[in-house]
Amino acid sequence: MNREEDALIASALAALSRRFAPPSPLTAIQGLSVTEAARIEGCLTATLYWRVHQARKLLREALERSHS
Repeated sequence: MNREEDALIASALAALSRRFAPPSPLTAIQGLSVTEAARIEGCLTATLYWRVHQARKLLREALERSHS
């Protein structure tokens, strides 16, 4: 990735609501399992799966908007 893409991703991550932001780095960047991340976040595993799904969807949409 180049610096511009890195900046776009960082900006999109920063714009995520507090509800969705923490699970993404825990699972995608730090490599924790969803079960471990759910324990850290204090929620059910199913809730964390949903939050990760929503975060990815929101990030994808934000990045698509920035490229159009």
